[in-house]
Amino acid sequence: MISLANIMKITHVFILISSIVLLSSCTNDEAVNNLSSFSLNYPSNNEQEIVPGFQFRWEKSTNATRYELYIGNTSETNDIVLTDITDTLKTVNDLRYGKTYFWRVVALDNQGNSRSSSTSTFETKRNYTVMDASFYIPQLDRSRKISIYLPPNYNNESISYPVLYMHDGQAIFAAENDTLDEWEVDDTLDRLYQEIGFNLIVVGIDNNQQGNERTNEYSPWISTGNIIPSTAGLGGLGDEYVEFIVKTLKPYIDTTYRTLSDKKHTGIMGSSMGGLISCYAGLKYPDVFGKMGVYSPSFWFSEGGAYELANTNSKLVGDSKFYFLAGDSEATIIDFPKDVQKMIDIFIKNGISQDHIAKNIVVGGTHEVYLWRDGFEETIKWLFID
Repeated sequence: MISLANIMKITHVFILISSIVLLSSCTNDEAVNNLSSFSLNYPSNNEQEIVPGFQFRWEKSTNATRYELYIGNTSETNDIVLTDITDTLKTVNDLRYGKTYFWRVVALDNQGNSRSSSTSTFETKRNYTVMDASFYIPQLDRSRKISIYLPPNYNNESISYPVLYMHDGQAIFAAENDTLDEWEVDDTLDRLYQEIGFNLIVVGIDNNQQGNERTNEYSPWISTGNIIPSTAGLGGLGDEYVEFIVKTLKPYIDTTYRTLSDKKHTGIMGSSMGGLISCYAGLKYPDVFGKMGVYSPSFWFSEGGAYELANTNSKLVGDSKFYFLAGDSEATIIDFPKDVQKMIDIFIKNGISQDHIAKNIVVGGTHEVYLWRDGFEETIKWLFID
């Protein structure tokens, strides 16, 4: 039988242990509470213009010795994480134009305690504009959205600039929705301006997303379906589409903006069917376009028509430059590198200087936007920087 004295001893020990645990708990709570709450100062909930040295700023949290900055494309992701920040501001150079960002800061002390701020959100301004949401195409009796990128110094200078016309405008600057990837043309050109002072106007022409109209507009040839049966009867409007660029859109751009309008300073670029129509434009209008970016071109669609045109017209292109890009893993039934080489052989046979032809075959490259996005910088430098 346990004596009263032993019960009192046990009770005393229990109370002592409980007090130690309670004291330890209070000490931890007190340490956490010593990190005061704090607010985020900048950027706030409005559009921000990205400039070199863009800074995030917040208030000081009492007793904090360092901070961590978390930036995400959604409230649930941390796409940029910066740690061991000892000040209440941080420069970030990895932001992109036309995006929504969520950000928060975590304060920490030397005891391993932390306190998070609330999450703030902001948008970055687009560095391109929609020139016309419904630009009329008289050659096709339809309208299309036209976007334009102007160099960072356009409004501060009086000089004129070269121009690049690009197809599939929905994806070259900022993708219109989460299902589209993008070329990041504007981000690349802004960076090139900062690094080497390179300037270029880019005109983005949206494709026609109604049914098969994109395919119809991007080829002057009508497919018989011999190679891919599902393409039978498609195409045939490429002449009208390119004529629209040459006789309607380009004159408007040249009179509205400060451009260098000669062929030496005018380029056209696209991928897949856009690569086909870009090569076609350079051959059909050799006095208008002098710089062609021909990515993963669908020469197969023309069923020999593109090569026949090259045999006839490549003698006329003079000093035009062609940059060909393809991946060696783009398709199983279409050999894009082989098709590109066949076109290059025709060019060389007809007198185009090898110095005016570039070829980039990417090992493992597939028929996707990343291939074309990753090749854009090298292409632009080669085409436009002498």
